[in-house]
Amino acid sequence: MQVLIIDDATQVVLNSVRLFLNDVSVPATATKVDGRTTVFYQPNVTRTEVTNRWRLIYSDNGAPAVSFTNEWQFTIRRRDVAQISVTGQWDFDHCDLSATIGQPLEYFDGVTGSTATGTRFGTTTSFGIPDINGQPAHVMLAPGGNSRQLGYIMRHGIGANGGGTRVNQYTLIMDLYWQAGPGFASFANFDLSNNSDGDFFFRVGDGGFGQGGGGYEGNMVMQVGRWHRVAFAVDMGANPPVVTKFLDGVKHADSLAPNNVLDGDRRTMPVAGTVLFGDEDGERHPVYVNSIQVREGKLTDAEIAALGGPSASGIPVVVPPTTVKGQWDFDFAAGKEGLGPTVGQLHHAPWYRRKRRRHARQSIHVDLRSLLASRTRLRFVYQLRLEQ
Repeated sequence: MQVLIIDDATQVVLNSVRLFLNDVSVPATATKVDGRTTVFYQPNVTRTEVTNRWRLIYSDNGAPAVSFTNEWQFTIRRRDVAQISVTGQWDFDHCDLSATIGQPLEYFDGVTGSTATGTRFGTTTSFGIPDINGQPAHVMLAPGGNSRQLGYIMRHGIGANGGGTRVNQYTLIMDLYWQAGPGFASFANFDLSNNSDGDFFFRVGDGGFGQGGGGYEGNMVMQVGRWHRVAFAVDMGANPPVVTKFLDGVKHADSLAPNNVLDGDRRTMPVAGTVLFGDEDGERHPVYVNSIQVREGKLTDAEIAALGGPSASGIPVVVPPTTVKGQWDFDFAAGKEGLGPTVGQLHHAPWYRRKRRRHARQSIHVDLRSLLASRTRLRFVYQLRLEQ
């Protein structure tokens, strides 16, 4: 829920803003830019109340101050499937590090340091870069460079989970546009001192993303100079521990190694936060960022696929409903020749075959290995839904 209050002759006093949902005070975020006060609060999407009542109270800076109260209500449709909560989101709509949800990002080396000096805010239009799906978007330009002082502290707001003392279960999603740089570019460093290697990277040479031997490979190819939505869905409390990676709504891989360990410092986040785009020896690129989102818990494949590719409006907070458990679209990236799923697990069968005739339909036998070798253009879609 977002409310915009426009100042008139007097101005809204930020610390006077109070928001109530169903007569309970809630921790709303109030920010002011150019006489416009934005009040934001993300309710629990699993709440059961069908009819919901809002009450907003605030005061101005007049002498004497005047108090204002606004009330309204709305209804929701309940869902039986719980959503994984968003604990932090940053969309850069106000040309600063303020949060759409959660706490503001922080410059790693302070407001007078090299990160702040190199950071720029604007729009795709003002920077002269492509719009996102034809729509202009607010963006932040994060600087490249080899200084250990570069990065942004993300206070994700997630407590220890997954049976450990660190954040073992989470989903990190970014809409971004890489600029040219060295062979690797860091997404995040889970060492808050930024004195060690980053923990998720973009590998420029082949478009892979992840970390460690065998940790980059998959079905998709990330590119410099193109808008992407990348997602890392992590569960180090699972058996086996897994990092599920998506690019533009299509599954890249389930990475079961390396460094997948409960409370391991390469896959899990400290409770205190994470350094975005951090690395100790310059493995970073300049990057335009439209939206960053972190969730407590691991989204399912179907939920990440439903979020789709990058959008000018940012990463959706509410995931579109879906009951898909498995889908294979065979949308291979250039040079990829696998049977990787869009949703679900790797399809290990070397070919698809239907042997029986049904209702006078002819049998079908397609040797996918031969088709892939010959680059024949053919599209199959196989989808499995479990109705609840």
